[in-house]
Amino acid sequence: MPEIQTIQDKMLVNKKWQVIIIEESENAEKFAAAHPKWNVKPDYKHQIAKLFQADVTPEVFVVDSASHILYRGAIDNYAIETGKHRAVADEHYLKDAIANIEAGITVKRNSTKAVGCYIE
Repeated sequence: MPEIQTIQDKMLVNKKWQVIIIEESENAEKFAAAHPKWNVKPDYKHQIAKLFQADVTPEVFVVDSASHILYRGAIDNYAIETGKHRAVADEHYLKDAIANIEAGITVKRNSTKAVGCYIE
């Protein structure tokens, strides 16, 4: 998830919002090992996924300190549909949402359709 990696430094110093990634537990474990400074918690029983009503993995949420969802959906437009993707993403939904939040403006595109495997 290279797009997520570019957000790491901003998230580590920010206390007003956080990114929650709904991902398969085995992928979350690999991500946690690669990013020890992140607060990554694998969601083995899908409790967080249920709380946020996530449908697929991966799906990301940006929440404020009061747990209001500021953005939910895809990281970017790399995935077109399950099993089909672009060579390079040209829309960066998560990065754009965070830029809006940091600028103190309403997130222009606060929801996108996440593409991935359905959560059972």
